[in-house]
Amino acid sequence: MLAVVTGASGFIGRSLVRGLADRGPVIAIDRLPGPHSPGVTTLNADLLDEDPAVRHALHGADVVFHLAGCPDVRDSRPDADSWRHRDNVLATAAVLAAVPAHVPVLMTSSSSVYGGSRRGRPCAEHHRLRPRGGYASSKVAAERLCRNRLRAGGAVTVVRPFTVAGEGQRPGMALS
Repeated sequence: MLAVVTGASGFIGRSLVRGLADRGPVIAIDRLPGPHSPGVTTLNADLLDEDPAVRHALHGADVVFHLAGCPDVRDSRPDADSWRHRDNVLATAAVLAAVPAHVPVLMTSSSSVYGGSRRGRPCAEHHRLRPRGGYASSKVAAERLCRNRLRAGGAVTVVRPFTVAGEGQRPGMALS
C-alpha cells in the first residue's frame, strides 16, 4: 500500500512518515527538506507548483495524508491571510484534484475552527463552527472542499486536532 504524506517535514508529518515506513512504501512531500526513514521517497516541492512528480505520486497513492499547510495561528504579518489561503485552501484544492475519488484522503484541519470553548466546556465535534481570524477561516474553507469531495462520492476524512505535543515540538508551545 503506497502512502503519500504532504507536510511530511512538519511536526506531525515526521512522526507519521516514520510510522508508515515500517508498513510499506511512503512518499513524503514537503517544501522543506526533512529527515526521513530509509525506504521513504522524498519529494521537495510546493503543492501548487504543478510538479509532475507530485501529481504522479498523488494520483498513484493508495492513501493520502494531507498535513501540509500554514501552521502558524499567531502570524500577524500583513500578508499572513494570503499565505494561509494559499497554503491551507489552494493546496488542499490541488491535492483533492490530483487524488482519484476512490483513494482515501485524510486532511488535517484544526480545533481553531470552533472558535474556543463554550462556557468553559470542551468543544464537541457536533458544535457549530465559529472561526475567529484568518487561520481558522482558511481551515474551514479547506474543510468545505473536503465536504464537497465527500458529497461527490469521494473518500475523505477531516481531523481537527487540539494541542499536539511530543518529542521534537517547536519552542514556544504551551507544553514545550
